[in-house]
Amino acid sequence: MSVLRLSTDVLPEADRASWFADEMGARLTSARAGVLPEEARSFRVDWMHAALSRTVVGRTHLAGAYVERTPACLADGDDDFTYFLPLRWSARWRHNGHAQTVNAGGGMLIAHARPVESWWSRTEVGLIRLPRAALPVHRPEALAGLAQAAGSPALRLLRAYYRSIWRMVAAGETPPAASERHLAELVAAAVAPPDQPTRGARQARTEARVAAVREIVARRYAEPGLDMAQVAAGVGLSARSCYAALEAAELSFSALLAATRLDRARELLRGQPRLGVLDVALAVGFTDLSHFNRRFKARFGMTPREMRGG
Repeated sequence: MSVLRLSTDVLPEADRASWFADEMGARLTSARAGVLPEEARSFRVDWMHAALSRTVVGRTHLAGAYVERTPACLADGDDDFTYFLPLRWSARWRHNGHAQTVNAGGGMLIAHARPVESWWSRTEVGLIRLPRAALPVHRPEALAGLAQAAGSPALRLLRAYYRSIWRMVAAGETPPAASERHLAELVAAAVAPPDQPTRGARQARTEARVAAVREIVARRYAEPGLDMAQVAAGVGLSARSCYAALEAAELSFSALLAATRLDRARELLRGQPRLGVLDVALAVGFTDLSHFNRRFKARFGMTPREMRGG
């Protein structure tokens, strides 16, 4: 895995626009790029991506920028696809005969072999770049430029799986080899029309459901009454399908929730010595101190007080 990080934050303001144009054209993708004149004062780029085997996953913050692949740019022969996942705010595209604004929570596929114009007033976006041959969907070019609205089950699963892969990348860990195939299958499932089946997505959906459950547990573990029904509702799936996904991964919801809470408790005990043991227990979702102590010792081989050294 190779990681690339680019940012205008380290450059003098006068040099940022030309630097962005050069980097977008030479290192990221053959494209014409620059600053939106009406938003020049807010112009900023913070770009990070990781190249896996055939797939690139990235995350970027663009403000006051435009990027376009003109007919002249297409001479590079690039026929990859990139799926964009706005994480905050929105972005505008004109691509493949469609003019779309994609809001946070939505997504859209871009075909590099076709002209595209995009405007980034202020957007934080995830991206997944895939070779054409990796997309298990018929005629992916015809699906480019069609926005997917937030809330569809397939898109929720893709976003959850992307977040799980990106957390690994950000921590310097190389994602499993199968993750590239799973990302491609989930992108295909998100963009394909309901009457157009995609190939081989069953395992990808299982992995994505597990990732979605993990992601919600990681965000909401401190809620004392958190249960699978609430987690499944957040994923947009049934509790039964979430249980089945965890079972396929040889996980249990109760064990996952308890491990998340206890790991966070250990962090608080080590990092915030002014918090009492009871305060720590309550902060991570336990309501019974004796139960917290027993579970903590079972996991780490010592009580919370022993971990603190007294």
